[in-house]
Amino acid sequence: MGGDAWLASFAVIVSDRELPKVFCPNNITVPTDPGQTNAVVYFSALAFDNSGSAAVTCTPAPGTAFPIGTNTVQCVGVDPSGNGATNSFKITVVNANPPLLGVLPAAALPFQFTISGVAGSHYQIQYQDDLNSTSQWQLLQAFALSNSVQTVNDATPTNHRFYRAMLVP
Repeated sequence: MGGDAWLASFAVIVSDRELPKVFCPNNITVPTDPGQTNAVVYFSALAFDNSGSAAVTCTPAPGTAFPIGTNTVQCVGVDPSGNGATNSFKITVVNANPPLLGVLPAAALPFQFTISGVAGSHYQIQYQDDLNSTSQWQLLQAFALSNSVQTVNDATPTNHRFYRAMLVP
């Protein structure tokens, strides 16, 4: 070809179409923080991609104060090409604040006592007249605590009535 050289060129376009993989923790159950109706929960989620890197963002973020109940956390992983994938898990917060019972002074009829706890928590006041019997606890009153203290009245107490406060989930 007598010294003639041919030069050819072509464009190669590499396109990343593979979604990242997002890994979340297993579902988490935690008690409320002391004296609170929520719990601050820390966790981590990871994202891996064929490109070698992917950023992951979770909503709500780690360190959020989660309220009592079941809360869903959504995590999104995005690779450098803009491909995104999601995964989620649940954080369940259970109320672990025990109620406190206190007897008011000058106990007379009706018998009165107070219950202290976390506002918004649900309680049952139960009683039994004889702890040695096989009888069941009886419901005296059920309520959601609207502030941190509630007064409870028992208009028909006996000489030896036993009370208990139950936290209702």
